[in-house]
Amino acid sequence: PVRTFEEQLAIDIDLIDAFIEENNIQDVQNDPSGIRYVVIEEGTGLVPEVNWIVKVDYVGNLLTDPNGTPFDQQQGIEFILSQLIVCWQIMLTQFGEGTTLELYIPSGYAYGFAGRPGSIPSNANLIFDITLVSARK
Repeated sequence: PVRTFEEQLAIDIDLIDAFIEENNIQDVQNDPSGIRYVVIEEGTGLVPEVNWIVKVDYVGNLLTDPNGTPFDQQQGIEFILSQLIVCWQIMLTQFGEGTTLELYIPSGYAYGFAGRPGSIPSNANLIFDITLVSARK
């Protein structure tokens, strides 16, 4: 069923919080957006702005299959941050280069109702392990 962003977000947050509790994941922080995250290592480098180019290492899994085959993973790839999923735009602009985060992402901040054909179902909550290697204007 098609829901409003807010309705889907509430469902997603409940699912993510249940996953975190069931798996006894420690040191989880709550971003005001509803994104949950763990700072694995806090970097001290430049903090990117949304229109900057970021170089990242990452692994993405579905919350429903956290130990399965990642739907995407890259090492040392560069992107313009504003062209990435909203979650990355929200979270990577809060931390400096060298930061490693584990992100628990509600579907609306990732691929939403549309999903990504062949790899990410509709309304899928995601887990990303991401390292912000570098950032530049």
